[in-house]
Parts: sequence; structure tokens; C-alpha cells
Amino acid sequence: MAKVVAKQPSLQVAKPIAATLYIVLDPAKVKQAYHVSSARRKLSLDISEFDLFVSRDLKNAMAPNFEHVEVVAPGAAFTAKYVVADVKVDNVEMKDEAIEGAVSVISTRLVLTWAFAVRPAEADDYLFSFAGSAASTDTANGPEDFVRQVVESAISGLLQKWGEGDVHSKLLEWSHNGNAPSAG
Repeated sequence: MAKVVAKQPSLQVAKPIAATLYIVLDPAKVKQAYHVSSARRKLSLDISEFDLFVSRDLKNAMAPNFEHVEVVAPGAAFTAKYVVADVKVDNVEMKDEAIEGAVSVISTRLVLTWAFAVRPAEADDYLFSFAGSAASTDTANGPEDFVRQVVESAISGLLQKWGEGDVHSKLLEWSHNGNAPSAG
């Protein structure tokens, strides 16, 4: 993961939320390393330092929304004005797909199934909860390219749902008046 340089979409935010986002990086929910292999091809991939997906890529993606973003371990103490984000990786795998035509080929994609959810300080439930899958394209050129494509796809999917749910506006309102916003 350290060599992966993902190009993330830039989120346009006029005013950051007056709070710190604490992204909880729980080793029980996001492993440090994954070993994946193709069932039909002689292809395997060892992904190390996968926690960089959270501590670097996810942190950078959420940074425009908040005055501060920190990645913390489970059980960390939070400041008075904060939002907590939980991250979970359900699965990282390679999926093979047969493409039929004049010549049959096997296309292999790296797939990440994951979840991200946020709740304002002292809220009982999440204001925003995202679960999705992200995949590399079938044109990957080596291990770093597989991982880069998955990271870009994952962050793009998250930011799209974040915008569609108007989450920034809801949290901005909460940061001004202190009332917990509704998820609906």
C-alpha cells in the first residue's frame, strides 16, 4: 500500500464543519495485510500496510469536510466537539470473470467490500452509514495498479453517497446549533 498513489476526486466544500472527525482504525475491523488469489489464474497478491487505506486515503478524502481529521485507535478520548467514524473491511478478494468472444479470456479484478459510518458526539445512532464494494478495472498493470484502482473506486463511491445524503450540510448545522441531526 505504501507505493500506491491514488488520485481521489476533490470534494468542493465552502465551509468545513467546526469539529474534529475521529476515524477509528480498529485492527479487528481493518487488517494490516491481506493475501488474495485468483481461483482460475495463477495470480496472487499480498497487500501489506492496508491500514494506509484508512490512515492516509480515507483521512485525505474526508479532510475538506472538517476542521481537523485524526485517525485513532479504539477507545481513544475525544474532544468536546467531535464526529466519530467507524470503518470496517468485510472482504478483499480477487474475482475472475470469463469474457467470451472470438477468444475466451479470464479477467481478474480486485474487489474490496467495506463500510464507513459517522455519528456526531454523543449521538446514539449513525447519521450516515455507507456499505459498498469497489473493484479494479480489468486493465490492471501489476499489484500496485490493482490496489490503486480499488482505493480510487472505494473513495469515489463513498464521496458520491456522502454528497447525495447531504451529510456535510447536516453536520454543519449540528456544529452550529449542537442539536443532533436526523439521519432522514
